Amino acid sequence: MKLTRFVLLVFAVSVLSLAACAKAGSDDDDDVSFDGGGNGDGGGGQCANCGAGAMCCSSFCTDTQTNRNNCGACGNVCDDVTANGCSTGMCVCNFGPACSSGSTCCDTGCKNLDADPQNCGVCGRPCGAMETCTAGECVCAATGGECAGSTSCCSTGCVETASDTQNCGSCGTTCDLGDVCAGGACDCAFTCPVPLPIGSKVTCCGDGCFDICSDVGHCGGCAATSCATCTLGGCDDDPPDFLNCFFPPI
Repeated sequence: MKLTRFVLLVFAVSVLSLAACAKAGSDDDDDVSFDGGGNGDGGGGQCANCGAGAMCCSSFCTDTQTNRNNCGACGNVCDDVTANGCSTGMCVCNFGPACSSGSTCCDTGCKNLDADPQNCGVCGRPCGAMETCTAGECVCAATGGECAGSTSCCSTGCVETASDTQNCGSCGTTCDLGDVCAGGACDCAFTCPVPLPIGSKVTCCGDGCFDICSDVGHCGGCAATSCATCTLGGCDDDPPDFLNCFFPPI
């Protein structure tokens, strides 16, 4: 009989202990899991007590001072076009004010991609030196349109720099008078003979090939002369041009 009473007493103590533990666990859960909406979650949040500057957004403690998806308030999402971050609870572009409507936040700031020649259509895409940005497309400033095929945009319009003597190889590169532009390089329009012996220098000029060391009409160079005699590039009594006539052409 005494053994039976002892067993019943131990059982009763165990039941009471379990009940007390269950009650304590329930109270702890209330303290940790529910904050009663005190951090801005509308009264039904399930965040732990959030620290200073944080709010309970979608059951997570969120720093609304820096979070792009909850900037300044839960659910306030910073627009990817006009901002690239959140600072002090405000959407910003490169730590400055967010861009206004019609502008895009680029690495260099707020830009109008429809008209900015350094950010045309896309951030960081520059137009050419003679181009402008129109409706987000780089176009030739002289024509207002895109240059077709292999032509390049120059100050005079779209030109073929492979053959244009005023823009040979690049805009503004002008060939000498009488030369032609072939493959983007200025060249003589004539096929001159191979260099003659020392004392002679055949040169391609605008109106043909001339030995500038002896030709009275082009004595010493391609410029027209009217000499009675041309000796080693010296017209009449002028001193000879030894440097020109005793060195082979480059």
